[in-house]
Amino acid sequence: MNPSTSSRVRQRFGLNDSIRPLFRPILVFLFVMTFYHTLVVSGVLPSSEGLSIQQSNIIKVEQYAYSQSPYEILVAGSSRTAKIEADYFGKERVANVGIRGGSSQTGLELVKRSHSKPSILLLEANGTLIQGVNRELIEAAYHPILYFIRLYFPMFRQEYQPVAVAIEIIKNWKGITAEKIENQRVNELRRNPQMREKRLKQAIEQRREGLNEKQKNKLTRVAQNLKKQIVKLEKQGVRVILFDVPGDPLVDRTPERKQEKELMRKLFPPETYEWLPEHPSRDWMTTDGVHLIRADARDYAAFILNYLGSF
Repeated sequence: MNPSTSSRVRQRFGLNDSIRPLFRPILVFLFVMTFYHTLVVSGVLPSSEGLSIQQSNIIKVEQYAYSQSPYEILVAGSSRTAKIEADYFGKERVANVGIRGGSSQTGLELVKRSHSKPSILLLEANGTLIQGVNRELIEAAYHPILYFIRLYFPMFRQEYQPVAVAIEIIKNWKGITAEKIENQRVNELRRNPQMREKRLKQAIEQRREGLNEKQKNKLTRVAQNLKKQIVKLEKQGVRVILFDVPGDPLVDRTPERKQEKELMRKLFPPETYEWLPEHPSRDWMTTDGVHLIRADARDYAAFILNYLGSF
């Protein structure tokens, strides 16, 4: 083939010299991606818990959605439940899908879409049910194309985003943990009772009026839908247990919290639905009157395990 013929062939098939500079960047890109993927699947790189509330919620949903084996215990709820971390149960197959700014309905939707069901589903049942299902989180996790990409290539999940992983590495290197950060906040609250009283006062004021009729009606409608889902899950062999996370005793005695508990017991009567027993009466410590500190969240996890172990 003479030079002129070769030139015509390259022009015909688009194989001109202009694309040659692209080969090296493409090869470098593929090498970097392959190397990063290897570091992720081999466990060399740490996973991130999220740099924001939204990212943290996404990570929780993705971890459950892309799990390849069933969980023994799944804990679903709001930010109150999010404080009871899976590690506190001391078991491997435990997941927590407590959604900050959300409710246990998002966790229920995850279980509904998952092929493998948990043996036990702990479902937070209180006023947070009004928040409904976070459709944005669910649809993002189960995107018809991205789902399979993230399933087989974990590096595309939020917990392995390069910036989040880099920050996690720096935090580990400096010995900065979420527990240490919270302990500092708790110690500050203990040293400054006025700050704690101010936060408690705000939480109490927000709940002093009690539930209005609109809220009661919405919770009633939500409960009717939840009942149907619980029945379906129980037929599939899932043991569903309802619970309500304790908060500061002063906040739990507000009109709103009392009405929430009464309404939940009315909508989900204990003779028909399994509830965790009433938690021990004690001075549960919170950071804001509602969300348990880590030490007390561990105690509550132990309380749950003690109940489950009695069967």
